[in-house]
Amino acid sequence: MNCPGDELSVSRPHPLSPLRRERFAGLAKAMKDVPSVLAIAQLGNAGRMTPENITAHPISASDPRALTLEEIKNEVIRDFVFAAKFCKEAIRKEIPAESGFIIGIKMNSVEFQNKGLRSEEAVFMCKEYDRVGFDFIELSGGTVEKLAFQHLSDSTRAREAFFLEFAKEIKPAVKNAAVYLTGRFRTVPAMVKAIEDGITDAIGLGRPIGAELDLPAKILAGKVQSAKLNLMEDNYAVSNAICNVQMWQAQQTPYSENVDISDGLLDASDEKVATEFKDAFMKFMENMESILAKVNGRPLPFVTTLVEHCQQDLI
Repeated sequence: MNCPGDELSVSRPHPLSPLRRERFAGLAKAMKDVPSVLAIAQLGNAGRMTPENITAHPISASDPRALTLEEIKNEVIRDFVFAAKFCKEAIRKEIPAESGFIIGIKMNSVEFQNKGLRSEEAVFMCKEYDRVGFDFIELSGGTVEKLAFQHLSDSTRAREAFFLEFAKEIKPAVKNAAVYLTGRFRTVPAMVKAIEDGITDAIGLGRPIGAELDLPAKILAGKVQSAKLNLMEDNYAVSNAICNVQMWQAQQTPYSENVDISDGLLDASDEKVATEFKDAFMKFMENMESILAKVNGRPLPFVTTLVEHCQQDLI
């Protein structure tokens, strides 16, 4: 898990599991009330990115401690199976064979850094995913629209170039699974071109939807040609925090057909708002050690705490 509260399940039962099950079952029911909505649960392991106050000794494929083959077989695979069963039980008690069940996999460009996967290895893996029956393969982590790679480090620029070439190789190699590409798409023309050029079957959007919750619907209806401007776009830590806060703000207001669904969300296109939030966020991160000390080792509800501290600085 990346922060407390963002996970659906863990590898062993704990006191909050029944509540999570109830909440996610309610979420699934609400989504099923709209026939056109399809939601897919994503299972993941944050590994070395797990905060220390949650797991003091995280495991990953590299430092701080490498996984052993036994741990992969006996713990990681076990935990993913547990989480998958948990999702099934939380969302629907039974999955009829005739209804089908979508299974996909996500590959991130971080896999391609340093001595990571080579292009031919990545293509081989995607062919295998396709062969065993995955319904879709999502490629993420690149910045597809940023072809000039402005303001990027040499290592990042090299990774981005690899990601683009890799993405172009995957689609022709995959025969049955759908290929989805998520990589900082911000304009409709670039999205359309990626599909028309045969690089992907569909486009994934992340942070832009935090600022404009109905952006996909607007794009499909031809109402907009780009995502809303985010002046902190090139600062991932700040723009990610902005998105988290926007989602927190969205759940504070009941939905109404008579009100813009994105009304009241933090406007990162406003220079004053974006700069003030950045300053407040950086101050929050600088004080993180003292903030963690106050919770005495207990998991920190990151977004709620962030909002509380930023509101104090923005008043």
